[in-house]
Amino acid sequence: MRLFFLTGFVLLATTVGALTNPIPPSQGVVTDTTDLVDAPSKAAIEKIANELSSTRLIKFRMLVLFTIDQMDADTYGSAVFDYWEMGDNGLLLVFSLFDRKYAIITGERVADMVPEESREKIEWGVISYMARGKFSQGALFGASVVGEMVRQYRYSGNKLIKLDRKKVLRLFLPMLAVGLLLNFVMGGGLFGALATMAGGAFGYVTLGVFGMIVGGAIGLFLNLGRRYSEK
Repeated sequence: MRLFFLTGFVLLATTVGALTNPIPPSQGVVTDTTDLVDAPSKAAIEKIANELSSTRLIKFRMLVLFTIDQMDADTYGSAVFDYWEMGDNGLLLVFSLFDRKYAIITGERVADMVPEESREKIEWGVISYMARGKFSQGALFGASVVGEMVRQYRYSGNKLIKLDRKKVLRLFLPMLAVGLLLNFVMGGGLFGALATMAGGAFGYVTLGVFGMIVGGAIGLFLNLGRRYSEK
């Protein structure tokens, strides 16, 4: 009999907990049920989300609530992640302001980009903003740091790097024009331009924009050195 009443009490408590912590529908990049995150911060977070979507094909979302009561942030965040159908490329940040709780939930493809040891450091930073009542700054801080970690991540092994076609064209077309000009002015020819492009492409994949510049320069001067040594 005691077991029956105990089981019934646990089920009732679970049901009440679920009712007091309903999952709100997604309202876009930032779902703020508190209206405590100001418009400029939301706009900045949306910009981060758009960049992650275009360059990494990541679906970034943020949920801001007053409280999740006694629920664990990771447990509640995982339920939201599934309810919103974030998928393998999903990245969700959950803020429970008055509880000072924070969680980062990721899909399988994003998990390595935000390792556990880094999440703990981000959490302390976010909670410090919450403790001072700076909710907008805390939300933007969390989004900015996580976004930067994802941007700086480099795939290894058999994983492919997914690049934004428009961004690549904006970077490589000017480099192609400059490479052609410098090569023909300095006597490098078409082969030199191709070497500059190849060096820039390799540098971009390994080190980003800085690597593209260095790799392109190395390709250019190696080819020029080859041509002058043949003369």
